[in-house]
Amino acid sequence: MSKPSKETLIELSQIKRYTLSKISKDLNIKKSELLQLFHEFDLMTPIAFIKSLRTKAYFTRCIEEGKFIKQISKELKMGTSGVIKCLDKYELQTEAQKRTRELDRFRTLPLSPKIKGIIVGTVLGDGCIQYNSSNRISCSLSFRHSIDQKNYAYYKAKVLLKELFDQEEPIIYKARDIIIAGKAAHIKDRYNWCSKTNDYLTWLRKNMYGENNHKEVTPESLEDLTLFGAAIWFADDGSLNKGNGKGVYRISTCGFSLESVKLLREWLFKHAKVKSTPIKQKKGFELYISAASRENFEKYIGVWVKTFPDVAYKVRDMT
Repeated sequence: MSKPSKETLIELSQIKRYTLSKISKDLNIKKSELLQLFHEFDLMTPIAFIKSLRTKAYFTRCIEEGKFIKQISKELKMGTSGVIKCLDKYELQTEAQKRTRELDRFRTLPLSPKIKGIIVGTVLGDGCIQYNSSNRISCSLSFRHSIDQKNYAYYKAKVLLKELFDQEEPIIYKARDIIIAGKAAHIKDRYNWCSKTNDYLTWLRKNMYGENNHKEVTPESLEDLTLFGAAIWFADDGSLNKGNGKGVYRISTCGFSLESVKLLREWLFKHAKVKSTPIKQKKGFELYISAASRENFEKYIGVWVKTFPDVAYKVRDMT
């Protein structure tokens, strides 16, 4: 076989960035002879050429081009840990690294009592806490509302809990027709919001969810619930029955055990002087606010609900 040209070796080692072993195999030349050719042509060996690229200018250009660490790793024929070390050495970060480190910083960030109260109220209502799919360790908060409460959902995510939610827009689940219990039903467009992870959410998940992933109320979780948080809970799961003229407030607690409902009942009386009664329904329990406590309920909780978009109708006109 004829000796490869200098141009051929440049193409294979510097453009295609083949290793010495691959070039040796492709050209059917012993490695020792190949190394001699690189020396004769005054060329850097493949490994030497790759190492020469590991400059601050090269890594800066990669970042400007929006390359990921895995892409840089493949180009430089080095492990991702090696790429990270080089980036740290030159005090550089890819956009993905910045995002990850910002999330890590936020994950351990302490949350204010107000934010915790809103989170607990959301979890009591339509919210759920779920493990991060990538590590099953850290947790995020998510909730979903129909198009009728689109503005309310946005208000919760981007106003009340803006520190947690960095989504620009929610994920939209389109309307569809389904069959429930043998009957046709129409599901409207739904708007789903999912938060960043935070250690408080991880703690709350462990505190409120059992081994079967069923959500229950605990005394520890209720320590963080505020009256404003209770307003979120009612806005999610509460309703006003105007049938008797004055109106009856009730909160759906069908997903909770009777023990959990009793804890909620105690909390309402302790913090808002609101008396309530658990009433058994087909799917579980509902808390009915007593007529004598109607005004207290409106004074301490309903007054906040009146300020929320899309759900203010759930509280009587108090003017």
